[in-house]
Amino acid sequence: MNIFQKLTVFTAIFAVLVISMMPGSAHARERMTAAEITTLISDHTAKWSKGAGYYDPNGTLKIIWEGRKLSGVWRVKDEDGGGGLFCMTVQEWWKNNEKCRWRYFRDGNNIVVYDWSNKKESSRPLSDFSQGNNL
Repeated sequence: MNIFQKLTVFTAIFAVLVISMMPGSAHARERMTAAEITTLISDHTAKWSKGAGYYDPNGTLKIIWEGRKLSGVWRVKDEDGGGGLFCMTVQEWWKNNEKCRWRYFRDGNNIVVYDWSNKKESSRPLSDFSQGNNL
C-alpha cells in the first residue's frame, strides 16, 4: 500500500469515528403520521417560545401568547407520503384562515416541528408536552 492509499484509509476511518460520536447519530429523524401527532398533542399542553397552547380533544385550541389569551381550532390531516400535517385557525393571527404548514418529526427524545411555509424548524423535548390543560 502506498502512502496515498494509507492516507485514504486513515481518513475514512477517522471520518466514521467522528460521525459516530456526533449527537443524534444513534437515531434517525422520523416523520410522524397524523395519528402519532394527534396522540402527542390531543389533551396536552405544549410549551412554545412565547407561551403555550392546550389542544382540547374536541379540536379547540386555547393559547397563552405573550401574556394574551387567544383561542382557535386545530386538526391534523394525512398528507401524501404517509406523514401528518398540523393545521390551526386562530382569528387573531390569520383572520379565520386555516394554516396547514407544520410537519412533526421524532428525533430521539425530541419533537422537531418544521414550518414548511417559513422554512424554519424548532426542536423541543418530549417533556414540553404535558398531559391535560396546564395553561
